[in-house]
Amino acid sequence: MLLLLLVLAPAATAAPAFTADGPMTSDSGYFMIEWEADGPVTLEMARDAGFGQPEVLYAGMNHATFVSGLADGDYFVRLRSEDGNLSEPLRLSVAHQSLERALWLVALGAVVFLSIVAVIARGAADE
Repeated sequence: MLLLLLVLAPAATAAPAFTADGPMTSDSGYFMIEWEADGPVTLEMARDAGFGQPEVLYAGMNHATFVSGLADGDYFVRLRSEDGNLSEPLRLSVAHQSLERALWLVALGAVVFLSIVAVIARGAADE
């Protein structure tokens, strides 16, 4: 009888876990999030570590997902297994590069481009 109960009882699954060792950072607003789980999971994201208003990003059997389009700030993600086990939260930090730096790089590219055009035009005029 005891053997029958052990066979028919649902097996306890381990809580899902992220493969990242610690917080993840990005200067572009996207992340590849990977995890290990024994079955289907739900990936939830919130702006606060307490998960006051979590948003479901993914639900299914995969072991990774790609998240993009995140604005500057901190985000927290966690995994929930079918039987309710929760993973430790993973912190995602986004700090995009500054607009000033991007504009300087565009200006530098424009100077290089115009210099090349001037050299080509001057060489063509000499012929």
